[in-house]
Amino acid sequence: MLIVDINHGALDLAVEYEKSGKKPVIWDIYGKLDRNEDFKEKNKNTLSKFKIIPRNEIPDFLNYREVIAPVHCPMDVKFKTFHDAVSEIISKKYPEIIEKMITVTGVKGKTTSTELLKHLLSEKYNCYCHNSNDGSITPVTVLNILNKLSEKGKLQIYDFLIFEISLGIVSSKYSILTNILENYTIAGGRRGASIKIDSLKNSKVVFVNEYLKNSFKLDHNALKVVKNPKVVSKYPLKFNYLENDFEFNESVFGRHFVENSSFVIELCSNFLSFDEIKISLKRFKIENRMNVEKKGNYTIVKNINPGLDLKAIDYAVSDFLIVFDNGTVVIGGDFGCTCEEINIEKLADLINQYIKKGVKIELSGDVGKNLKKLVNLESVTIKNYEFKNDTLVIYRSNLC
Repeated sequence: MLIVDINHGALDLAVEYEKSGKKPVIWDIYGKLDRNEDFKEKNKNTLSKFKIIPRNEIPDFLNYREVIAPVHCPMDVKFKTFHDAVSEIISKKYPEIIEKMITVTGVKGKTTSTELLKHLLSEKYNCYCHNSNDGSITPVTVLNILNKLSEKGKLQIYDFLIFEISLGIVSSKYSILTNILENYTIAGGRRGASIKIDSLKNSKVVFVNEYLKNSFKLDHNALKVVKNPKVVSKYPLKFNYLENDFEFNESVFGRHFVENSSFVIELCSNFLSFDEIKISLKRFKIENRMNVEKKGNYTIVKNINPGLDLKAIDYAVSDFLIVFDNGTVVIGGDFGCTCEEINIEKLADLINQYIKKGVKIELSGDVGKNLKKLVNLESVTIKNYEFKNDTLVIYRSNLC
């Protein structure tokens, strides 16, 4: 057995398989042990149990009866994904816990959806939630969390365990595939983001929207297609879904919350009444990602997100301009936030489209520095920024 990629949990998986009597070999395809001496020292005893193939060597795959790797690994050989491997392990170790598990994946909206699920279900149930606000969202992270909760004797105290997972889902009772806004390439162009559809087999019940149902081949026995909600007011955000009116408070801004909510309402309606959902939804606040605040006569909307892409930025600007006619938009942030880097050339084209419409735009951060090579705009420092009118800050970062 060959397990690939220490970066994304190969060592943890190797430990699991060793317990079952197997002798896995690990390929450090991205050279984590060369780059991270602290990790190497901290895990030296565990690492000593396994043969490690370094980054600069290519394994002879024919020597292994089974190869296990993250779905994004740039390999042409047939392999079992980490999503499927973790699913098999937790199905054997924690079969009763799977009935409590809710997993969320998609290109956008994963964190918001998990936060919404936790917020609504916590009204009546004891919920554990892990998403990108808490750290890594790899499938192996789910296994590690279940193991830790089991060791502490806490697995049984939760009614629901909610996980955000990148590029697919693992064994669970319910799963949400929020969207595939951009089928960006992964694995060196060998696969696309739509590969996460293949992992839906690991969930007993799957929620998708009408677009996904009509655009991709979805073969699942318990597929729940979520209808498109109707936006009634863009700010404060109000919408109609299944002939019921729902609304958020003024701290929530952006159309994407409506679509995310429709998934969550569908799922939570199995456990809560619509009236309970309505009351709870109006109290919802998204921490760390979205912030709406008043500064004198001005409204400041901050959209801080590591996974902001072109469509998300376009939607954010469009929503802002509908509500605030003469505001300023600040666009910027950092590189290296996620596996999916932003296309600077296409973002510059998008910005030029808004400039032609008379929108005032300023740039910030490393993303802004690269954009400035393509668009002639003022650069600002976001931490010391002086707000002079209604402002939308779009910043691609874990923290601002």
